[in-house]
Amino acid sequence: AGAFIDGQLQGAIAEKPFVIHLATARPVQLGHAYSPRYTGGGAFALTNTLRGSTNLQDGLWQGYEGVNLEAVIDLGQAQTVQTLSTGFLQDVGSWVFLPTAVTYALSLDGQEFTEVATIKNDASARASEPQTKDFTASISPTRTRFVKVVAQTPGVCPEWHAGAGAKCWIFVDEIIVE
Repeated sequence: AGAFIDGQLQGAIAEKPFVIHLATARPVQLGHAYSPRYTGGGAFALTNTLRGSTNLQDGLWQGYEGVNLEAVIDLGQAQTVQTLSTGFLQDVGSWVFLPTAVTYALSLDGQEFTEVATIKNDASARASEPQTKDFTASISPTRTRFVKVVAQTPGVCPEWHAGAGAKCWIFVDEIIVE
């Protein structure tokens, strides 16, 4: 995007990538409410195509304090999927940790789900700099209408952390279905 006067660019071009996918702008049903402090933009934050930065205050992260992320996306009709991915932030100094694992399950009817992948976290919780990480699963092409994502919270800050024993956060920006 850029500002133009009489066809001449004024200032710099601003860029923001969008990730268009099968779940784009699809409704998300949550098992636990996100924090009103970190909404990521509200109800469609997890399917709005926008990715967060390493700054937890950028407005694109949806925060869950001490609870799992449990989300079910209705794709609107049966579609063939083969890649499932969810983006998370870790900022240990702000008590934000990556999930311990992310599980994906699929369903045609929204009632009976079949687990298709679990990705365990392989990143160090002691990383001093904020970082983002996608938990991605490549699966055999499968017809589905509903995608369920469960991200396991660490629950509380570890004993070595300044907030040891207090609830920690998981921050999520986008669930991508391809």
